[in-house]
Amino acid sequence: MAVAAANKLIARLDFDRKIIDCLIVVTQSSERRLPNISSEIQNEIGLATDIFSMDINQGCSGFVQGMIVAISLLSQFSNVLLITTDTYRDKLNPEDRSTNTLFSDAAAASLIVRGNTFELSIHSHTTDGSKSELLKEQPNSYNGKPELYMSGPDIFLWTRKVVASSINSICEEWAKVNSSNLVIFAHQASKLVIDSLQEKSKNQGDFITNYKKIGNTTSSSIPILISDNWTLFTKNPSLCIGFGVGLSLSAVVIIPTASKGN
Repeated sequence: MAVAAANKLIARLDFDRKIIDCLIVVTQSSERRLPNISSEIQNEIGLATDIFSMDINQGCSGFVQGMIVAISLLSQFSNVLLITTDTYRDKLNPEDRSTNTLFSDAAAASLIVRGNTFELSIHSHTTDGSKSELLKEQPNSYNGKPELYMSGPDIFLWTRKVVASSINSICEEWAKVNSSNLVIFAHQASKLVIDSLQEKSKNQGDFITNYKKIGNTTSSSIPILISDNWTLFTKNPSLCIGFGVGLSLSAVVIIPTASKGN
């Protein structure tokens, strides 16, 4: 999936893949720890060998974290390829309705270029390992592979408290100096979660959704959501927020330079 997503992006934008000088892959679905998956993908999609590559072991917060890392590296590299890819369905027990009805497999590829027309503004992050047992991989499984365990009610309460608070804090800080509302590109955890966050949100802007079409695609949910709503994303200041396994949360406001100050 990761290779297919990268090749589709390269074909769509019609650029020489050899210009990519940095590759970041976000995944929690590698079949093995050695070698790193970014090295394997570099070879399979035919990137140059004189590039910087790295893996980020993160789930639903991974795209936002990967994007922040990618943009921070633009002082050293000109063209960063950021790939998110996860096959959570391999970890699901078909008899566990708390997970089996939720997750989809997906990959997304994004090209982040030095001198692009976006700027990062307000950001917020949470890492709470004391709650890591609420969403984890466990060894005992129906098919001999690690199985995903999720305490749905506890995760839901955490999102209502921590994620909703982060959204409201960022929106309040934004409103102090900006008249426009933020468009919110949140991780598509589920209809229940998105409806709850929207209910508790003080922001008057829109929550963009596509979970009805593709479900929860973990690390790829935000980039797919952006791709599905590209014009909206490029014309409005947006809040991207990912949250989940860790438990973790990463959020950042992205401003198209054309709308800066509006």
